[in-house]
Amino acid sequence: MTVRKYFYCIVAALCFFGVNTAVAQLPRTISYQGVIFDQNAPIIDGDHNIIIKIYTTTGTELYSQTQSVAVVKGQFTVILGSVNPIPSTIKFDAPYLLGIAVDGAAELIPRTPFTSAPYALRAAIADQANSLSSSATGIVTSINELSGPISFQGSGGTTVTKAGNTITVSSNTSNGSASLTLPYLQILPHPATLFSLNNTGLGAAASFKIINDTNTTVALYAESNGKGGAAYFFKPKAGPDAALTVQGGFLTTSPTLLIRNDGTGTATTITNNNPSSYSDAMIISNVGQGKTITATSSALAGTTTSILGQANSVSIGLNTAVGVTGVFGLITSKTPGDFSAGVRGVNNSQNTLGSGVIGYQAGSGSGVYGETPKGVGVYGRSNDSAGVRGESVLGSGVEASYIGAGTGTALTINNGAIKLSGTTKSAFIHRVAAANIINARATEITNPLCDGDPTCFIFITHVLNPNGSTQVQGATAVNYNAARGKWEIFNQNNAAMAPYIGAQFNVLVIKQ
Repeated sequence: MTVRKYFYCIVAALCFFGVNTAVAQLPRTISYQGVIFDQNAPIIDGDHNIIIKIYTTTGTELYSQTQSVAVVKGQFTVILGSVNPIPSTIKFDAPYLLGIAVDGAAELIPRTPFTSAPYALRAAIADQANSLSSSATGIVTSINELSGPISFQGSGGTTVTKAGNTITVSSNTSNGSASLTLPYLQILPHPATLFSLNNTGLGAAASFKIINDTNTTVALYAESNGKGGAAYFFKPKAGPDAALTVQGGFLTTSPTLLIRNDGTGTATTITNNNPSSYSDAMIISNVGQGKTITATSSALAGTTTSILGQANSVSIGLNTAVGVTGVFGLITSKTPGDFSAGVRGVNNSQNTLGSGVIGYQAGSGSGVYGETPKGVGVYGRSNDSAGVRGESVLGSGVEASYIGAGTGTALTINNGAIKLSGTTKSAFIHRVAAANIINARATEITNPLCDGDPTCFIFITHVLNPNGSTQVQGATAVNYNAARGKWEIFNQNNAAMAPYIGAQFNVLVIKQ
């Protein structure tokens, strides 16, 4: 059996194969016509079963359609895609072959190659547009990642007009050079960033200035009513500037940076979130003569704190100057002048219990520790209260030590007496009573500072004529009674102590 093939392509259909879904209304069908001969004569008229397939040049089957076709004098016509739609994966952008079989017979060979109708050669331009080659002109596939039907619309003072093939976007401004009408207000429920500026050059991405000298508003205002921050500054690369640089003008007397919180949260949180970083979380530099940091707590009630320094590290410091520090004051000059201080505390309170500096140690260390190679480690001054106050539960309230190589002074008192107070004083009055007479000739001292401590120093003096009572006659001395764990005052002439009941002694205890 022989088939004479006549292959016709509808130009509009071929054009469809080379374009996108914008022309999806074009039919994906191909008209095919041929003549069937049986022993060099047309086969009998009537319906015959015909199978038509599309192959690649390597023999891969891409498409198949089986159809009962009316044959008249051997001639027949079929429409490929009318029974079994031609899939969109067949784009007709490469050579294809067509195979045909009639009434169950073997497929005729050779297979017939597809060819183009003369005007269909113009469809090659569609391939060029599809690949967006450098020579393609007049083609727009998308705008700002949007494809399909796109329309331009004006908003605010911006208008869009069309004149033939020309689209004009204009803004109603005074000088005609701006493309954005101010004031500008836009509210959109958009999940992404509404406004973004990227500068790939060397200039700034954005600049906000107020030129009017009488204007009291801010140049840039950021507000967030959600859970995120109102402004975020990020600097991924190293450089001389920080992620946020705030610089005041030379003529201004206002603060360079003003941070205010009218709610109940923290006004400012500055965090160095890299645990491996040795950089400071905040660096403030002042080349003028004013204060570098001024912290003011304006609350009129409550135990307020202007500055709180807190360190949670458990590392061991190298020395007293390099260790875990809550607050660290440093003067770098070797000759700063008189009355300079690493940390200075001033309290204007008239309350006698007020203090300029309070040091508290919850453990067993020092509340306040002052060290200097030359000068005063801790300096305290007060008009009518305590210049330096030290309190300790188990350790030393105030400790003075000399650690030099020579014979220096651990503690110097200039003018004034030493005043002792409290329930357990190191200087106190001991009164002779019948209950504290031991071995007839001694009176026993009871004080937690010296009880059970044979290494401390006990100094005693007579109190002359206390309340009219008789003073102890003769020389007296002190002795530690190891059996009782107490210090006692005794007459060196072994005289009895009973006649001197009511007599008093001044006692001073010094611990080692």
